[in-house]
Amino acid sequence: AQLPQNQQAKRKSIQLCKDYYRGNTNETRLIQEFEEHYQSEDAIRWYLKESFVRKLIHKALNAGDINFLYQFRFFIADLIENLQRQQQNILQSDETILNVYRGIKLDREEFNKIKHNQGKIISTNEYLLATRQMERAVDSAKRSTRKTDMISVLLHIQCDIKSMDKNILFGNIDQFSDDHDKHEVLFDFNTCFEIESIDDCDSLKIIKMNLSDQGQMAMRHFIELKQQQTEEMNLTIIVGRLLCSLGEYEKSKRYFQQLFNDANDEDRAWIEFNIGRVLALNKESNEARIYYNHAYER
Repeated sequence: AQLPQNQQAKRKSIQLCKDYYRGNTNETRLIQEFEEHYQSEDAIRWYLKESFVRKLIHKALNAGDINFLYQFRFFIADLIENLQRQQQNILQSDETILNVYRGIKLDREEFNKIKHNQGKIISTNEYLLATRQMERAVDSAKRSTRKTDMISVLLHIQCDIKSMDKNILFGNIDQFSDDHDKHEVLFDFNTCFEIESIDDCDSLKIIKMNLSDQGQMAMRHFIELKQQQTEEMNLTIIVGRLLCSLGEYEKSKRYFQQLFNDANDEDRAWIEFNIGRVLALNKESNEARIYYNHAYER
């Protein structure tokens, strides 16, 4: 069972946006439009706009701002549901291997961190946009910048569509974009990639990455045990898992505790399991065991 969309949270999140952008005419106009006309099926379209929604979600994800993420959970849940629908279109197509690209600039320290992690798993702490058009991504990577000592990087992401974990979310988003020629794919936050290789090509560093199910493995056993009681993991829980994956254990625990207070009995099993997972990762094994036991006994 899903937690109901929290209209009070929606009103609070809109008020947060109004307060943040007070005096900004353009953003205030968009916030008003969002308040009056937003529907759940519009989530991807609103995220793709260069507006307050995308800016504030990026800021909150990067900062681990639990209060904003909690208040904006209705939109994050809508965005994930929309991605799930778009993913089904890919899964039901004849496509077997997905190849997409993203051109970025990295400073030398950031690049060396990735280089050091070659052969290992990395995860994103934001929604990742990539294009099926390599030339477009190369142009983005080579775009001039005022910053010095920046490295042009082409991310080449590959995925075996037919054998991937169904909990890894991504989807084609052309129909929601103002520029249908971009042929973009949007990946859910906390998506994991294995860095396969790093190569030089002229002035470009090419990082080849494979989509990995590593980020979903920890919960698979519990999901299988609970699948007869619930159709799918509650979408709002994923926000707390993101905070956990970023190492924000205390914030993640507080987020789940807030959810727990508003949850029904079925959702509480999921939430208690995740509180236990946070505690276990934070090496609080005795307390974690208590929450695990509560979850399995429900």
